[in-house]
Amino acid sequence: MSSEAGIGWIFLKRAAEVARARGIRVNALMNGRSAEATVPELERLGLTPWVTVTAIDIPPYASVLFNPKLTRIEYVWWVRCAAKQIRRSALDRSTVLGLHVTFATEVLPTPLGALGDRALKVWGPVGSSGSWRAFVASPREPGWARDALAQVLRNFASASLAGIHARNVDLVLAQTDRVAAQCERVGLQTRVFPNVVIPDALYPSPATPHVRRDEGLVLLSAGHLTGRKRLALTMSALTDPSLSSASLWIAGAPLPRTRDHLRSIAIRLGVEDRVHFLGKLNRDELLRRMAEADVYVHLSAREGASGAVGEATAVGLPVVCLAAVGSSAVARTAEAAHVALPDTALDPKSIAGGIVLAGKLQRTPYPNWTEARIANLVAELLDESGARKGGD
Repeated sequence: MSSEAGIGWIFLKRAAEVARARGIRVNALMNGRSAEATVPELERLGLTPWVTVTAIDIPPYASVLFNPKLTRIEYVWWVRCAAKQIRRSALDRSTVLGLHVTFATEVLPTPLGALGDRALKVWGPVGSSGSWRAFVASPREPGWARDALAQVLRNFASASLAGIHARNVDLVLAQTDRVAAQCERVGLQTRVFPNVVIPDALYPSPATPHVRRDEGLVLLSAGHLTGRKRLALTMSALTDPSLSSASLWIAGAPLPRTRDHLRSIAIRLGVEDRVHFLGKLNRDELLRRMAEADVYVHLSAREGASGAVGEATAVGLPVVCLAAVGSSAVARTAEAAHVALPDTALDPKSIAGGIVLAGKLQRTPYPNWTEARIANLVAELLDESGARKGGD
């Protein structure tokens, strides 16, 4: 079952390949829009004999919820419709493995509970985590109070609802340590599994040997120029004496209809001559910058599995991130050179100390953010479901 276009498609494609190898079938439940895009691709890849796609939509009178801004409300309704379809079609009696690939939030429900006891029910990869302290730390950015309050409420909702939604599943694939801990506290089996996938055709080739510049560390940050990314914290680290000769490249652009507030913060901090705004870069250019930089600094205050951190670890670029968000789980999964900062120590000196430490770590590219990682997971879960059946 898939409700997230990109990662959901990769899971379905690789699950179909595993099914073909084992002589079994995949029943894929999704909404109508996803089905329209999925079926032709399955046909193109010759996988339709092993996949039955069932399009499930909410009633026509609720089509107003197709508005992208209302996606989560549509999703909650879709879950109820999907659960009814599972029971109606007897999937609850014939399924051995139920996998719900959802769109990265543990505060919304899953229809997996409609499957019978025969199936191994796996929810995820799911979850994102954030730190309200990171929004409050100075220098603050526009909307910081709203964002901090929203994060407090979201943390409360996550702590309250994650265990409730997962109570009828057998395994939670959590994208962050915090979500895993929340589910473990209520007795659920969990596994940390960030959903970072770099398509095989786009996987970075081995970079040329990195050469450290004499003039100081070169730091790189990338992403939308929003307060959630907390780029102002990274700029503030440049004011510490230990980074007096360091420079910062920032790749990205503000969201539509939002102003660029970071340049004025750089001027206020007195580091404007060492902060270089590169604008929005294409992927090849970003990878080139990653190969040239000394440290990737990603102090995002809220995140699930960070694709940017995944790219950085793929080329071996050391990472500085927050321990409280999903970026740290990505870096740890890759066994990458990284420093995870506590959200209680986000002053310039502490951040600079983490950056200096990361700059001394050995660069080791991580080769396994591939689609094969997903196929291996599906195969492992099928093996576990078979062992479960044999033990019943």
